[in-house]
Amino acid sequence: AVTLINDRVGLLALALFAATAEVGIYSIAIAATQALLLMTEALTLSAFHRIGGDARDASAALTAHAMRHCVLLAAIGSIVLVPLTVFAIPWTVGDAYGDVPLLIALLVPTTIGSAAFLPLYAFFEVQIATASVRLKIAGAALGSNIALSVSLAPVWGMWGVAVGSSIAYVIAAAVAFAAFRRASGIRLRGLRPGRGELRDYVVLVRSYAGRQGSTP
Repeated sequence: AVTLINDRVGLLALALFAATAEVGIYSIAIAATQALLLMTEALTLSAFHRIGGDARDASAALTAHAMRHCVLLAAIGSIVLVPLTVFAIPWTVGDAYGDVPLLIALLVPTTIGSAAFLPLYAFFEVQIATASVRLKIAGAALGSNIALSVSLAPVWGMWGVAVGSSIAYVIAAAVAFAAFRRASGIRLRGLRPGRGELRDYVVLVRSYAGRQGSTP
């Protein structure tokens, strides 16, 4: 519930302190970023059984691997989504929503944080067997998000809300990493995507191409 509320704090702040039009524009930007998270949710679901069933060290290593992929997918997806919406938004919903691409760019930290937290939540809920860590992470994001959105929405409208959301997720990321490091011993550099993740996609494409070639 805390996580779901966190995604809507900005809309509530805009509804209270900004013009109605800004609520509509910001909601389109949020919907676009949420669509990106479908890929990372699928990745987390595919890894969930092993994250929960493996020994703690193996589970932590897989969680870090899944996080690196989630961060990479969210970052690349956001980079692709910004120019895509520059052309798609006027054609689909009209020129009045021309600010959506810039809002998506400002929300990149929020998108990456949301993606990275998914495998982390699986690790904490199963390996640590408690929801308190997830509540602490989501609560840090929610508390910061409320304070920043309520403070910035009356001044900068949807731009302030987008910046506030991204700052809140950076704060939550610090809380999440500290908790994960205590539980797993994995350092920050172990969560940065690198060539290994890119090689994974090359292997995936080759495997898919091989299956397609062998299909009668």
